[in-house]
Amino acid sequence: ASMTGQGVARDAIVFNALISACESGKAWHKALEIFNVMEGSKVNPQENAYNAAISACGRSSSWQHTLSLFAGERVGRSESAGIPLGG
Repeated sequence: ASMTGQGVARDAIVFNALISACESGKAWHKALEIFNVMEGSKVNPQENAYNAAISACGRSSSWQHTLSLFAGERVGRSESAGIPLGG
């Protein structure tokens, strides 16, 4: 069942809770899936979502996904702060 079909709002709080639950349950694939849905829903991932997804991937030894998420978080922070990367 979809979140909207169940009357659940698609906001950062709900996405963060889902990703954190996946992290706790060692379901890194599902955490990444939810993270991607979050981005596709035009809900800006917050630090909590990045941290939980990175932690879920790290616990699974999925370092490639961990690095990708970390790079995305770094870019997002720099863009929102107006700071160029590498400088």
